[in-house]
Amino acid sequence: KKEQRRSRMINLASIRTLDRIRKEGNAVLVFPAGTRYRPGISESKKGVREINSYIRISDVMMLVSINGNCLRFSDTPNDMLSDVLHNDRIIMAASPVYDTKAFREESLEWAGDKAEDKKQAVVDYVMHNLEIMHEENEVGRLG
Repeated sequence: KKEQRRSRMINLASIRTLDRIRKEGNAVLVFPAGTRYRPGISESKKGVREINSYIRISDVMMLVSINGNCLRFSDTPNDMLSDVLHNDRIIMAASPVYDTKAFREESLEWAGDKAEDKKQAVVDYVMHNLEIMHEENEVGRLG
């Protein structure tokens, strides 16, 4: 309970800051998984539920795919501080600009009746679209 309360307080502070920055006319980059994907650690590929709140308070958004890996995992994959710097080809791609209200509605259509948690359905749809972008760009990066 104490950890959940702390998490809610952090999320609320983040939303307030994001809203202030947005109202000042600035763009904000948010990583929906909260971390880099780490092979073999499936939870690192799941988007965090709070992303729905960030989308909800915004008018428009873009998805950005970053392909490549200049930080290779060490022998202790749970310790990001031990990652090793490595040369790699990095490709970044951006989606079209989405109207966030339409995107959220589209995500619920995509999830269909299986959407018990509508907030998580929005986040899952973000991650689904990022995965499609990633797969398309990976072909160009490796080719």
